[in-house]
Amino acid sequence: MALPLVPVGKRKASALWIVGNGDCGQMGHGEDELEFERPRKFQFFAAKNVVHLACGGMHTVAVGESGQVWTWGCNDDSALGRDGAEDIPILVSAAEFAKDRIVSASAGDSHTIALSDSGRVWSWGTYKDSSGTLGFTRDVVTAEEPVLLADLPVVSSICSGSNHSMAVTVDKELFT
Repeated sequence: MALPLVPVGKRKASALWIVGNGDCGQMGHGEDELEFERPRKFQFFAAKNVVHLACGGMHTVAVGESGQVWTWGCNDDSALGRDGAEDIPILVSAAEFAKDRIVSASAGDSHTIALSDSGRVWSWGTYKDSSGTLGFTRDVVTAEEPVLLADLPVVSSICSGSNHSMAVTVDKELFT
């Protein structure tokens, strides 16, 4: 299995379309526009080359061709990995994280994970179960900004469910 790749070269800017309910800001159009009954072009991303999208329970993540990551929606448990307005897209810009070229992301109910082109995995937010918050790690309840999961080997793909994440390594090992 190979490292994750993003097509490179001259590409036409992507067009994103949205539809549905965004009562937690996950539509990305501010607090005055929460519901779209018909698909609507997302003008914020009109001149940006988005290569990957992920929709969590109450937040959304977009990955740009150059590796930048935008998040928006509910940030109650730090699922956005940043401070600032919740109902519009804003870059996740934690110092070390911003140096990596992110190629994909995955979103759960209260967490986000991101995969770099070198196979490194970043995560933020928290995990929950039916009894409440499980925590980000044994020692950290909530990761407010991206944390490198340095113990993972080189990863080729990631995914999330509501309250769990998985990673497949280049050697075809599964981590949960």
